[in-house]
Amino acid sequence: MSLLYEACTSSVSEIEGMTGMGSGTGSYSVVQNHLFSYDHIKSVVERLGAAVKTTQYSNEGNTKELKATVLELQQELQGKDVQISTISSELASQIREAESYAKQLSVELDDARMQVHNLEEHVEMLLNQKKALETQASELKDLETVASEQHGRIKELTDELSRKDQEIEGLMQALDEEEKELEVLENKSNDLEQMLQEKEFSLKSLEDSRTKALTKLATTVEKFDELHSLSESLLAEVESLQSQLQERDSEISFLRQEVTRSTNELLTTEDSNKQYSSQINDFVKWLETALMQFGVHCESADDHDYTQVPVYMDMLDKKIVSLISESDELRVAVQSKDSSLQVERTKMEELLRKSEALEASLSQKDSQIGMLRRDRTMGQPRSINLPGTSEIEQMNDKVSPAAVVTQIRGARKVNNDQVAIDVEMHKDKPLDDEDDDKAHGFKSLTMSRIVPKFTRPISDRIDGMWASGDRLLMRQPTLRLGVLIYWIALHALLVSFI
Repeated sequence: MSLLYEACTSSVSEIEGMTGMGSGTGSYSVVQNHLFSYDHIKSVVERLGAAVKTTQYSNEGNTKELKATVLELQQELQGKDVQISTISSELASQIREAESYAKQLSVELDDARMQVHNLEEHVEMLLNQKKALETQASELKDLETVASEQHGRIKELTDELSRKDQEIEGLMQALDEEEKELEVLENKSNDLEQMLQEKEFSLKSLEDSRTKALTKLATTVEKFDELHSLSESLLAEVESLQSQLQERDSEISFLRQEVTRSTNELLTTEDSNKQYSSQINDFVKWLETALMQFGVHCESADDHDYTQVPVYMDMLDKKIVSLISESDELRVAVQSKDSSLQVERTKMEELLRKSEALEASLSQKDSQIGMLRRDRTMGQPRSINLPGTSEIEQMNDKVSPAAVVTQIRGARKVNNDQVAIDVEMHKDKPLDDEDDDKAHGFKSLTMSRIVPKFTRPISDRIDGMWASGDRLLMRQPTLRLGVLIYWIALHALLVSFI
């Protein structure tokens, strides 16, 4: 993980140097004893994304040359992966030796606690010794609390690692461009190998005796300081992590004053080694699970076999490229569907306007035909100048006789049920006159050019239903209000769905 983080930061700096982006005074560093924070990794991801976007347009002409160099760098990367696997195996052996030594120290710590318990029984005789032992017990409790806090931090970091999976996918896309920095990483890996060998010698020296551990732990602390200085000389991007390193150094100094140096150093080394091993194992497991989700079968690797990581990265890169292409195709399809939907909406609005005009004309024609039918059934032509009669005379002058005949035939089917009651049973009812005054004419559906003539029976039935509903709405205001509310609610629902 440290090598990956270091590669990402160095690639970002060099890409920004080539493109002339510049990111101010921000910088990054990798320290083995320090845990990565979410903000720093997120900032690196954002910078990588910006650098990738800028370099994608400038590197289109050099793709063929880059492919050849990428193949060579991949071969070199495989050799470096073998070296890293050997180093990781050596680190695993060192961790096991440190764990055995830590178990011995834990046994000795239990013996010391038993001695403290025995000394507490002789409180009256050894008051001064009791006070010293109580202070030691409080210090041990503080150490336990600090250890519990460190475990909590480890859990939080594991949660953050699960959140950073998506960010790591973005980093995967930039790995191909970062392979040209492998030569620099080779030199850095050699330096780290030398430092790891020095650490190995220091850990082996700790296994001799507990008395000599104090001086040798001091030397290991100095070596860690030297490692910190070497990392500062190799990488110019440590400003963002200096505050955290200072806090870490202050915590180490505080623990060094209150607890013996050997116990503190062993705990810190054990936690750091476990953390790095757990991070690497979690990263490899996450790669395997991600590939299984994408449908790529991968063989189960051992806990300390990290040679499959570049292969998994290549697989994920190919899968991500395919997903991006599919998303672009889906976006184009959605845009085409949106354009077709807009066209359909315009057509729908035009049809609604035409239907409103047809409804108005049908209502006018219905009133005219109703008035003509009343005049013919009663046999008493009215001489009163009503709006409906004037409109009927105008229509008779303009429309051909054939059209008038079809219009009257359709009207008899339309108003057969309603007018029969009014004319035969209630001829002198004033409500009919009010309805006639409100009517503005009604035209059948066959008069329009949209409806074909062979659908006359169906259109006549629809006209009858429409006329009966119109008369019912004219006589019941509450029904009109209910229809209006229903119309508004329906259109609001359609607008919300669109």
